[in-house]
Amino acid sequence: NAGALDAALQCALVYADHCGGACSADLAANIAKEIVKGSSFSSRPTTLKLSTALLLKLMEVGADGASSVHSVVGVLLSLGLASRKPKVVSNSASLVLESALAFGAACLPLAEVSNSASKILSHANGEVREFGMNILAEICRSVGSKSAMQKVIDNLKKAQVAQLDSMLESQPSPLPPTVGLRSQRGQQTSGDSGVDVMAALEQGAKELEAKRFASRKAVNLMNEVAKTEYAAKLKLAKWSEK
Repeated sequence: NAGALDAALQCALVYADHCGGACSADLAANIAKEIVKGSSFSSRPTTLKLSTALLLKLMEVGADGASSVHSVVGVLLSLGLASRKPKVVSNSASLVLESALAFGAACLPLAEVSNSASKILSHANGEVREFGMNILAEICRSVGSKSAMQKVIDNLKKAQVAQLDSMLESQPSPLPPTVGLRSQRGQQTSGDSGVDVMAALEQGAKELEAKRFASRKAVNLMNEVAKTEYAAKLKLAKWSEK
């Protein structure tokens, strides 16, 4: 029932805005997974609007800095972009961009965004590609140059490179965050420096690589060795034959 779903999302939005239990990054990720895998991102406009508002609110109220932003955007990149539903892919890319504008590009999980950039920028859907160009431009503005995203830019088409240059020329500096993180309100901030963004990107890349390394499939070395000629060659008389 679409009306019941909207009512549930509205209730969750109020809860997230007023209750400390919504500050958990893990909770934010779990809710994001349900929204992306369910029908909220491919349903009627009112449901999409409420779903988007809920995820933005969960990111805003995260207790540990940008941890909830990272967890939600991580879900959008890993599950949203991989969805077979075109609307889910488009709305996921749109929300990543909206997150960058709402909280600042430095609050995004930059290594994961960079890793997913080629998928967004080469997508068959032109709207998704346009969201990707705007995300890329916002990160470049935050860094103050294109150097941090050079690997991504090197794989762009000539027309996309020209478009990016035009976007950065017309607006070289990032806009102030439209929402900001609740945990940082009242603090004196002058915006994220290019050094901060570069450091976040480098740190994120290390963490992403460590996560990939830790998630490698376990291999039974003894079983694999048994499939080779290792045992037979050990019995050879000459070491040179082994």
